[in-house]
Amino acid sequence: VRLVECDSFKPEQVDEATATRFMHFLRKHLAREQSRPVTSAFIATDLGLNSSYYAHHLSVLIALVTRGRSVDPAVELATDLWSQFVDYLESDPGTFRTEAYVDEAYVGILARLLCANILNEQAILSDDNHLAEILTGQYFANSFHLHNIVEHDYFGWILRPEYIRDVLPIARDMQRDLYAYDFKRIFEEDLFGRLMSQLSRRSDRKLLGQEWTPQWLAAQLAEKCLSRLPKGEPPRVIDMCCGSGSILAEVLKATRRNFPNLPFSELRQAATGFDIDPLAVLLSKITWVVTLAADLRIATEQVIVPVYHADSLFSVTPISK
Repeated sequence: VRLVECDSFKPEQVDEATATRFMHFLRKHLAREQSRPVTSAFIATDLGLNSSYYAHHLSVLIALVTRGRSVDPAVELATDLWSQFVDYLESDPGTFRTEAYVDEAYVGILARLLCANILNEQAILSDDNHLAEILTGQYFANSFHLHNIVEHDYFGWILRPEYIRDVLPIARDMQRDLYAYDFKRIFEEDLFGRLMSQLSRRSDRKLLGQEWTPQWLAAQLAEKCLSRLPKGEPPRVIDMCCGSGSILAEVLKATRRNFPNLPFSELRQAATGFDIDPLAVLLSKITWVVTLAADLRIATEQVIVPVYHADSLFSVTPISK
């Protein structure tokens, strides 16, 4: 092991300014405030489904889902539909799996908080009202003209006033943990591929069966697709099993390299995705946003993220008899 000095502090005077600089130095390197790189590996390790952080909050989320299913027929219907959807190809689907449902709900919450920080280029510490706006998607519509980041799906009931108050303390703790990250530099666009792999292995989702596509492979696929287009023709690529969006991100990046003068109105049409899994759709949308974050920060018109919940094999989803 070879240690390399990355920073140092040398007090030159005994005054308040030097003391302030020393406190900032300690917070940066001991508390790790806003210094940890934003990568899929760190996100999965620090806040993923196998982390101690998630284990600490798991019981609260399980209690919330259990209470909702027992007192609210709408919640029971939404969660039962989710169960039918996920377990469709299982030989013995069994009963509703609360912990597997909670795993997905948790990843969805984490994804929205990450997206807000990335668009702001810094970690956010919100009050409850602002935090609720991030979770419901209202924040993205108001601040960045993004109107379809959050849609009403199998987990939409969690955002209703009578339930979201139990989610806010968890989201608040998550925001504080994300404060350790440096959101001014994003090293990779697909931050959720490893989380999706964790989810797949924990829940044994045979129908969905996601596996993470490495960035290097997605990049080669994107370049291969674009190289086969007629010269000068902007791409219109569709990924019909987009997962967490790694290939969409690489298509957008390759398009920007190959067509540096392409206006944003056309660039954002270069890659469209859909997936059978609504959670994958949310994560893929956020990957799309991360990839085009610089353009979205200055956008002045409404933006619809071109990622949709659909099934590439059936005109009707399997759960409809």
